[in-house]
Amino acid sequence: MATLRLQELMGDHSIVPSRVMEYSSNELEQGSLYIMDASGRLHALRPFLIWRSCTACTQWSTFHVDLKPRENDVVLKSLEHGHTMNDDSIREPLRQVGLLPPE
Repeated sequence: MATLRLQELMGDHSIVPSRVMEYSSNELEQGSLYIMDASGRLHALRPFLIWRSCTACTQWSTFHVDLKPRENDVVLKSLEHGHTMNDDSIREPLRQVGLLPPE
């Protein structure tokens, strides 16, 4: 059993209230985005969508993989602001889901 603090991200407002919820599994990644299905089960969206502070504007933002300009770079792009940032830490998860070729 896990106690979660969550924010329901919907609409276009950047200020989202938090609430607490009990969940039957404790196998959740801290800081990751999840989607809840109709039966109440949570499914991780990482590495497809990532929630973190933007290095350009310092606002919390939802990022997706934008492009791979050089072999060693993974670029994330904010859905809210369009800002980009490099993030090499997500390379292996992207390989695991087939978004990057194996080494």
